[in-house]
Parts: sequence; structure tokens; C-alpha cells
Amino acid sequence: MPNQLIANKYELIEVAGRGGMATVWRGVMRGAANFARPVAVKHILPQLSSNPEFVAMFVEEARVGSQLQHPNIVQIIDFEQDLERRATTW
Repeated sequence: MPNQLIANKYELIEVAGRGGMATVWRGVMRGAANFARPVAVKHILPQLSSNPEFVAMFVEEARVGSQLQHPNIVQIIDFEQDLERRATTW
């Protein structure tokens, strides 16, 4: 949902795109002293968040992607998992 805060620092602004496994949001990373940085937030689809195989693929995609550095590859700066709400985001 827009204006939702993920991990007390990522504010979701609007949907940038949807795929078969996740929704990508345009967001803002909030920090101390009014620090703000634009970010993209990839959030696993709710209907897949209870499927361990899909969650494992999503986690693996984040893990592998975080190891890559190239001007044409989005850099992964964080990973969050909310087991209570069964939400996984990077």
C-alpha cells in the first residue's frame, strides 16, 4: 500500500511494475536528520509468500544479485524479511 513503511525506513510511494513473482515499488529510504534517498523496493507477491519454494527463490535472487556490481545492474542495498506478516522485501 502507498505510504506504507517497510523496516521503519523504506516508504512505498507507488507501484513501478509487477511481475510473476513480485511487485516493484518506487520508494524513499528515510533516515536521521531528514535524510531521504530514492530507492526501488521489490516485494514478493502476497499469494507466494507462504510458499517456501518461491520464498527461497526470491531470497536466492537477492543473495546472488547483491554480489553483482555493474553500471547496468540495480544494486541491492538491503534485505528484509517479516516472518510475522510473511513479507519478504529487497
